[in-house]
Amino acid sequence: MNGMLVDIKPHGDTALNFNGLFNREIAHFVDCVCKGIPCRSSAKEGVVLMRIIDAIYKSAETGCEVKLDCQ
Repeated sequence: MNGMLVDIKPHGDTALNFNGLFNREIAHFVDCVCKGIPCRSSAKEGVVLMRIIDAIYKSAETGCEVKLDCQ
């Protein structure tokens, strides 16, 4: 926050049900390809997500805040 590293711990119930997550993801992809259903996530969103993940790794490696340009 404001250039300082913070340790944020989740509050409340953090249990997530990941059972079948991959199967649902593949089923959605198959529906997109075979039935022409629009994909829930665009390629542009994927690129933004990868930029965020890269920044997380860089921050962890350097111990510094990594700023991202809003696009």
